[in-house]
Formats: sequence, C-alpha cells, structure tokens
Amino acid sequence: MPACGFTPAFGPRRSAEGLRNQVHVIAPDTVTGFALRTAIEDQIGRATSPVYTLTLTQREARNVAAVSAVGDTTRFDIRGAVDWVLGSESGGQVGAGTVRTFTSYSATGSTVATQAAEADARNRLARSLADLVVADMILAINE
Repeated sequence: MPACGFTPAFGPRRSAEGLRNQVHVIAPDTVTGFALRTAIEDQIGRATSPVYTLTLTQREARNVAAVSAVGDTTRFDIRGAVDWVLGSESGGQVGAGTVRTFTSYSATGSTVATQAAEADARNRLARSLADLVVADMILAINE
C-alpha cells in the first residue's frame, strides 16, 4: 500500500487503533439494535477498558418498492438511519453524526421465505449502518 499513499485504518499506529477494544456501545434494546451493536463490536472489538462511550439511536422504515401488474407487492425497501454520539469517559464529546442507508428484499416467495428475506435484509441494514458509523468514528478521533 505504500505506493498509493494510503495506509490501513486498523493495525499498529493506524488511524483506527485508538478505537480497538476501547468503545462501550449503547444501542437500542431491539433485534436490529443488537445486530448493530454486534456489527460494530465485530469491527472494533468489545470494550475491555472503555475510553469512549458510543450511544446509538436507530430508526427504520419499510416501504413498498415494487408492485406486480395485478397489484401484489413484490419487493420492499427498508431505509435505516442511526444517530451516533461518541463521548469520552471524561465526559467530553469526541464526535457525532447521522448515517443513512437502505436495503431491500423480495416478497415473491412463500410467507416463510418472505419473512426470512426480511430478517436477512434487516441484518444487512444493521451491518451497513455499522460500517458507516465506524468510518465516521475513525474520522472523528483523528480530527
């Protein structure tokens, strides 16, 4: 990577190393909140000696994305947003922001298949939102 001028965010002396195992994540007490917290902890580790506290507020909405010629819904979008605040254990705010993204799923199969597709879409949404939050936190601690 030296030739391109970029360095990895994670690793010794890298921009994100200050987050590794140092962020206590407070997420909504919901299935999606659990998936969001888990996805963030998968990237930066679970806090062993927290230096920061990350507070998350998550919103989502399901919308019809496609309808067949006979009026049946064949696809749904789930739009999600997370407001995040990264605070230091000493009480100061290190960074804050809002991230947004969406995912979709097919509703053309059986009821069970549609429910499984929706659950998978919500997990993908949580992972995508977590990626965006972690990227923003890396920027916040390096400003």
